[in-house]
Amino acid sequence: MLDINSDLLLEKEDFNRIRKIVYDTTGITLADTKSALIVARLSKRLLKKGISGFGEYIALLNEDPSEILELVNKITTNLTYFYRESDQFSVLKLLILPELLKNKKNIIRIWSAACSTGAEVYTILFEMLDYFNGSIPDNIDLKILGSDIDTVVLSKAKRGAYTKEELNKLDKSKVKLYFDKLNEDQYIIKENLKKYVGFRKINLIYDKFSFKGKIDIIFCRNVAIYFNEETKDKLYNKFYNVLSEQSYVFSGQSENLFRWNNQYKFIKNSIYKKVL
Repeated sequence: MLDINSDLLLEKEDFNRIRKIVYDTTGITLADTKSALIVARLSKRLLKKGISGFGEYIALLNEDPSEILELVNKITTNLTYFYRESDQFSVLKLLILPELLKNKKNIIRIWSAACSTGAEVYTILFEMLDYFNGSIPDNIDLKILGSDIDTVVLSKAKRGAYTKEELNKLDKSKVKLYFDKLNEDQYIIKENLKKYVGFRKINLIYDKFSFKGKIDIIFCRNVAIYFNEETKDKLYNKFYNVLSEQSYVFSGQSENLFRWNNQYKFIKNSIYKKVL
């Protein structure tokens, strides 16, 4: 049995095997410097499984495909909070939403492609609600999809419950408007708002995107930084094919789509418009 205080060693050969499994499963490229991260993220998992080293853990991964899902859940980064990169949401409400409503009439489809625990999805919804003075009109057909590869964070997103600390970047007026209080430390999205959102597990690189209609806005922020150039090509080509004619991609501040300027035109604030 592994002692929780023992020092786990991850040999280079085992690290290469693990990152190949991660790449083959998710498209994520783990840099050479991520060995310590693997040890930190997986130590408790090895302890729980009664495994004494990474060689034994790799054997488990090869024998039990369900353990690969646990691996992915452990190593994926899920940093998120409400109104992260808030300037983008101002552009969404003041510039893009009016244009979509004008050009698309009353149907809007938005996809948060790596939604983590759901803060991004609900932030988008709050901006839509603010635009319409607190209530989506009956003639507006709005759907916001949140997806992630991590099943644990998806469960939390679907429930829509957050602690006071998780809501500390959210204006108190929005908490009052859009959440019900569960207890002294937790709040949950009002039930009547959940009809506008949905969540599902999607592997951005290896899954086929299957939607009933075209997507108007894709939020894919701080995700592509984990992909190599070949994988990014695949991702942005897949996005292009599911986007509507008047559509946008929101990327992270540390990312850009300039290499794909024949498909995406830079607007502002790491936001790009589909090129027809």
